[in-house]
Amino acid sequence: MNAQQEEGAWLEAADGTCHPIQGSCSVGRTAANMIVLESPKVSRQHALIHLQNIGELWLIDFGSSNGTFVNKRRIHYPIRLSDGDQITIGDQVLRFRQPTPISREPKTDLLQRTLREIENIPCWLLVADIRGFTPLSRHMQSEDLEVLVGAWIFTCKEIIESRHGIVNKYLGDGFLAYWPEAGTSAEEIVA
Repeated sequence: MNAQQEEGAWLEAADGTCHPIQGSCSVGRTAANMIVLESPKVSRQHALIHLQNIGELWLIDFGSSNGTFVNKRRIHYPIRLSDGDQITIGDQVLRFRQPTPISREPKTDLLQRTLREIENIPCWLLVADIRGFTPLSRHMQSEDLEVLVGAWIFTCKEIIESRHGIVNKYLGDGFLAYWPEAGTSAEEIVA
């Protein structure tokens, strides 16, 4: 184990290959992804490992044909990862590693901490949620629901980012996105 791994998170393949996770990270078959899994059972843009809050990593399936599994259970909505979780993408089995527990307590005393500058920045906010998700989930096959939700999240993410927005949090069947107001008009944001 190297110093980077001791402080961060990574995916470990069965052959010992380590894929470091730095920030949010896409997983799929094509070279456009940060983690490339070469297998015909892996979709081109299969999943996303999204960093939110302080060191929380969430796994999101983008409506892939073969699904994404955590600890042998197919995921249907974003799920928070924990150290040691087994992730199966197509026929690839990976182990999620994040050995350093997430601590919200400062590791230094008050005099050694860097003071953060806090600014109020006007921005545009979008909170998106699938209306009637609970009844929908009762009436649809879980695989069909996963494909629908994953494709919706992926498409929304692509649209938001193409309009210079940022998806800040994934919330199960929804998300929070924002656009810094400086230089952005409502007309530019609306797709």
